Amino acid sequence: PPGNETSYFYDADAKHCYELSLYSTMSYAIQDADGGAESECNAASFSSDYSCGSSSSISFGVNLFTNGSDCGQYGKRSSTVHILLSSDVTAPAIISVKEPYVCRYEFLVKVPPGFSVR
Repeated sequence: PPGNETSYFYDADAKHCYELSLYSTMSYAIQDADGGAESECNAASFSSDYSCGSSSSISFGVNLFTNGSDCGQYGKRSSTVHILLSSDVTAPAIISVKEPYVCRYEFLVKVPPGFSVR
């Protein structure tokens, strides 16, 4: 149903796969850091290595996912998830994932018209 979607994104530079689930009651981001191939970045092959944070609610715009896996001196992992409404996608799509600071992630996600965040 709209508002309950899981997407995958392969970062070719870092060789990481990311899973992002957008649910109206609990959303989360996870990193598979094992360096697999892009063809393995899917539900069947995904290995949950690190939580990049979660949130109990989502909205259009900027969302903060907190309380991820421990990252030593850097504290717990967290993510900023930007959710944009876009008519050029038919399902939620991760456009990019960046790690601008150690264990701090930024996701850019497009969702189609009619996508519910409630």
